[in-house]
Amino acid sequence: MFGGRKTDSMERETLTFGCDTTVKVGPLYVREAYYGLLEGQYTDEVNQMMLESNLEAVNRIFGSYRLPINYETWVRRAAVGIKLLLGYQVPFSQPTEVHRYLIEPILVEHGPFRRLPKYCCMAELISSQPAHDPSRMLSFVVLVWFQECTSPIVGDFVQVSAQKLNWPDIAKDGDW
Repeated sequence: MFGGRKTDSMERETLTFGCDTTVKVGPLYVREAYYGLLEGQYTDEVNQMMLESNLEAVNRIFGSYRLPINYETWVRRAAVGIKLLLGYQVPFSQPTEVHRYLIEPILVEHGPFRRLPKYCCMAELISSQPAHDPSRMLSFVVLVWFQECTSPIVGDFVQVSAQKLNWPDIAKDGDW
């Protein structure tokens, strides 16, 4: 799929943010940080290129099913499906921009160079409470971070980083 694995199981099922908001850890995806890089040194330019590549992957991975989904989106998708079945040509757009937040990676010394940690992790976080608009049903964000190992996926580094953040500052409100 996009150089990684998508899973629904991990060690930690919730994260608590600095504002005492606890959110559910939803679908999770792990991929190699330098996925797609065939050769080269770990320069600042290459690190930035790979960081941007991983952030673009969030749209392809999480934009494909668009959780949370609302009734209006469902109706729009059903209409496209019906048009396709009837033989109409329907223009398809690029994956939609996913609401995401990046925990800044800590570069690792690698000989004379510095590189990103080995793995890029992405997890959809969902709260049953809206972050801004009380008329909405929930709030969510795709959290992106880098780490050196694959286990635990959602470990202490992510929990400590989340405690430094305020959920309303990074989350977007939505409806089921």
